[in-house]
Amino acid sequence: MPHEENKQHSGQLLTSSFERTWYWYFESLFWPEQVMRIREICEQKDEEEAVTVGTEGKFPDHGVRKNKVSWHDNDELYTMLRPVMERVNVLSGWNYNLTAIEPIQYTIYYGDENHYD
Repeated sequence: MPHEENKQHSGQLLTSSFERTWYWYFESLFWPEQVMRIREICEQKDEEEAVTVGTEGKFPDHGVRKNKVSWHDNDELYTMLRPVMERVNVLSGWNYNLTAIEPIQYTIYYGDENHYD
């Protein structure tokens, strides 16, 4: 595994999660070849306009989020991501009993006008 530098970020809590640390950040988790393979797999699927929770079937709220996404249920992606998810689960102190993985959301940002606040 590449050099890992985990950093706990602080920020405004915008989730209903009961966890004190609601996300975990690593400077690098994948080798460049792995990143390229993830992109290769994910870019084979059609993109769709990203929406926020509660706006499905409506126009996206570009005040909150403006970007594209694609969804993936791919064994090769799961094989690459599962060990990373398990490692972050332990290092973050969440220690959830992970038994399944939902489809993977691949998020695409085009230019400076794209964002997810």
